[in-house]
Amino acid sequence: MCTTRILAKSPYGIVFECPSCDAVQLVFGTAKMAFKQTDFMIFIEEMNSKVQSKHLSTHPEVAKSILINHPDNAGFSFVLTYKELQEMTHLIFQAHLLQEAYKILKVI
Repeated sequence: MCTTRILAKSPYGIVFECPSCDAVQLVFGTAKMAFKQTDFMIFIEEMNSKVQSKHLSTHPEVAKSILINHPDNAGFSFVLTYKELQEMTHLIFQAHLLQEAYKILKVI
């Protein structure tokens, strides 16, 4: 049975995980994306790359023109504005930091 714990939460979405299943779920806006832990790490790297792109920061604030694919399922993607990309990146980075803290506490 899954016991989920919230890793990060904002007005835009939530990230939670089930440590026993090694699964992470991201809810952002009206969409939900589920990951294996390894895929979540790939997703974090992709988000970091996108948010740091100089090209993307010139996109109009209201244009949904940034495509973020699921690492393991190309049929599922988020299409975001640059502001939404920033908000999602902030959310998943918070989640990742808490995951790292849990790993450290587990070792102690």
